[in-house]
Amino acid sequence: MDYAAEAAGGGQLFVATASSAPNKQHPTGAQTLAAVARELGSRGRVEECALASLPAPERRWEGGGVHLLDFGARDSHAGHATELAPKVWAALVRPWFEGVT
Repeated sequence: MDYAAEAAGGGQLFVATASSAPNKQHPTGAQTLAAVARELGSRGRVEECALASLPAPERRWEGGGVHLLDFGARDSHAGHATELAPKVWAALVRPWFEGVT
């Protein structure tokens, strides 16, 4: 949370994708992202929004350098690494690094 709060201030990058795939007795990735967004939102830093250059997540929160993308049940767990990661890299990570001097 400390790093995410720092990233919400704009000085760092924090990107996370998640799905609603069951996680035994633990929260799903989507539930975890929602909890992170709530915590950051309580600090006045993260807002729900949309980003046209990525596949539409079910929910998305962003603020400063924080990007939390909840893809629900649409993509498999493995699909986040094999299909979504290149798109996230192109839309969010690469532009952020290119902007760093």
